[in-house]
Amino acid sequence: MGDNSAVYTDDFSKIQGRFRIRIPLTSANVDEVIEKRLLDKTEDAVTELSKDWKENHANLSTILSFSESGVQFRHFAGEKDYVNKYPFIPYQFDLFQQSIKALSNHNAFQGKHASIGERSMLGVFQEVLKSIDGEDTNTIVSFDKMFEGLRSTIRGEIQNSIMLAERNITDELAIRVLKVLFLVKYYNNFKTSARNISVLMLSSLGTDLKKHEQDIQTALNLLENQTYIQRNGDAYVFLTDDEKDVENEIKTTEIDNQQVTQFFNEIIFDSIIGDNRIRFMENKQDYEFTKKIDGISINRDKELIIEILTPNSENYGREEFYKAHTMGYNTLMLFVLPESERLLQDVRLFLKTEKYYKQNISATNNANLTRIIIEKQQQNVKRKRELTTLSKQLLGQAVVYMNGSRHDVGNTADGKTKVINAFQDLVKLAYPNLRMLGNVLFIEDMVKEAMRSKQDDLFGSDDQTMSEAESEVFNLIIRRKKQSERTSISDLRDHFSKKPYGWYLNAILYMAARLYKRGKIEARQDSNLLSDEDFLGNLLNNRTFSNTLLEPQIDFDQRLVKRLKDVYQDFF
Repeated sequence: MGDNSAVYTDDFSKIQGRFRIRIPLTSANVDEVIEKRLLDKTEDAVTELSKDWKENHANLSTILSFSESGVQFRHFAGEKDYVNKYPFIPYQFDLFQQSIKALSNHNAFQGKHASIGERSMLGVFQEVLKSIDGEDTNTIVSFDKMFEGLRSTIRGEIQNSIMLAERNITDELAIRVLKVLFLVKYYNNFKTSARNISVLMLSSLGTDLKKHEQDIQTALNLLENQTYIQRNGDAYVFLTDDEKDVENEIKTTEIDNQQVTQFFNEIIFDSIIGDNRIRFMENKQDYEFTKKIDGISINRDKELIIEILTPNSENYGREEFYKAHTMGYNTLMLFVLPESERLLQDVRLFLKTEKYYKQNISATNNANLTRIIIEKQQQNVKRKRELTTLSKQLLGQAVVYMNGSRHDVGNTADGKTKVINAFQDLVKLAYPNLRMLGNVLFIEDMVKEAMRSKQDDLFGSDDQTMSEAESEVFNLIIRRKKQSERTSISDLRDHFSKKPYGWYLNAILYMAARLYKRGKIEARQDSNLLSDEDFLGNLLNNRTFSNTLLEPQIDFDQRLVKRLKDVYQDFF
């Protein structure tokens, strides 16, 4: 009594201390009270229910279990527990009690303390029993029946949506589902997924579960389309009148396709793939790529292209387009996301909610409306996480097209892994001459070693044969010389980094160093002939690439050289 201060608490504990027997003041044993007051059975009923238990108990834990996420409720403890609680299910005692407490905390009832005690629960359970009088022993109580026992105590404005649905929706199952979602609206520990709602709505042990779940999903879709409820990921939420107004305004918010494209870029390229380069495993080099969503480039053009086709594309679902789009482009890799009922719908809802939040959060002084808008934004943050997870799964299941045909990469649970695996094949397709480098991993130290080695140490006394890669570089220099074009290190880099080569910088520099040491080319800077160390310094300094020129050494006829030697010997 009185102020709940330390003094009064101590006083009450003194009073309690004078009594040996403590009377529990909680609702923990309300199910036992209900069993004795309302659910006592005759001997014949016990016999029949015991028989039902033996026939059905193996399936009961399966058909009455909820999904793993969220709070888990107890099952029947055994035959005696089943007989005592029938036609109710153990979870209903706890879930109903928590639900009405949560509703009371949100001021849903006409009186502050209405409908949250054991006596009120007794009244509700009694009303439910009256409503199923005359049913057979296969009947169990569906959770929506609890609503009727509370209806008279719920504030009128709170149940407006339900009364409106009763007048305008002809689907009785949809109205019952709406009542269930109202009851559990504020109990956050219970996840209102389609699976869990179908469990709450079971009214017979002989129900065809597959058809029942389909009917529940149809009812949920109807309620969502008419804005009685809202879907957040795979959970469904009852909407109050104010929430319904906000939800309708969000649905009518305008967004454009460019925003959808940018959002897909954000969750797929930025969040899931997360890199602007992907490593080619055979040479441990990173290759840049152009990002495309539905044909729209997101970044600056690179030679290799990764394009994601989403359900938002006008060409989605046209396989002939996929093949034609990639035909003849050996640098393009197309990922076609599989169909998903949720993906595009939730992306648009996310963008609309985000825009609505920014436009309205500072424009209202209504405390209740502000709370609803903030809650919508919090749900939107969760929605984005779920969209990222869903997109990662869809990317792992996507069909890949290269060079006009499907390319088998295999499905993975992680979209980034699939992209990396497919990228290996794209590099091989785009750069067939990459094989000229062999399996050697070229590093900067190899360039230094090549330039500082003696010719005999580098090539061997008898090995004067150029490698295929060296020949390609040498032939380019000769060809450009014949065309009166100068060849710089930058020219080599630009030519051999693109298709059909795809060589990386250290490999190109190493080939140039090898040709120099073979005496096949000479290097000049500002018309000055470079020494070995000067040329090495220029190879390792990208600022000198453009003005370090490479020219083929003049190749003399060996017969002329021999004649010159003979003249020299004779003369001297």
